Amino acid sequence: MRMISNKTLVLFSACILVLACVSLFPKRAESIEEWVPAVIDPSEVQLSFRNENGVSFVDVLIEFPSSGYNVSDWGTPVFFVSNITAVAEIWVWTGSVLPVIISVSHTYDLGSLSPGEYLFIFLGGGALKNITFVIPNLLTPQRLVGGCSFPPRMI
Repeated sequence: MRMISNKTLVLFSACILVLACVSLFPKRAESIEEWVPAVIDPSEVQLSFRNENGVSFVDVLIEFPSSGYNVSDWGTPVFFVSNITAVAEIWVWTGSVLPVIISVSHTYDLGSLSPGEYLFIFLGGGALKNITFVIPNLLTPQRLVGGCSFPPRMI
């Protein structure tokens, strides 16, 4: 009868141990690193309105909590009566990111708007934020005649 050497016994035991560990602790599925649609909190979005030389603008500032965010498309403003809507595509990286606050901004040029009250709605990353602003109705300036001010003539 043939005897098993100590070396063979140790090697055989090690193989059994490895097989037992593999079956008891299955390999985790590898996580896929990719860009997926982001969900951001509306408190991370700030809107501000300004008017320069008769041209209206809405500035959007988003503060992301990490380096793993991307705005791939800010969208084009869509006008419907006095409502203006812009939809941005925002993504988040599922892989490793740096835990730093990143601020990104964009300015929407709304052009020369008629007098009235407007509602600008920004939608991005599931966050809905809006701002209301007014374009005043500027009357024609009064004419000065001989140092006196007269209103425009009504005909």
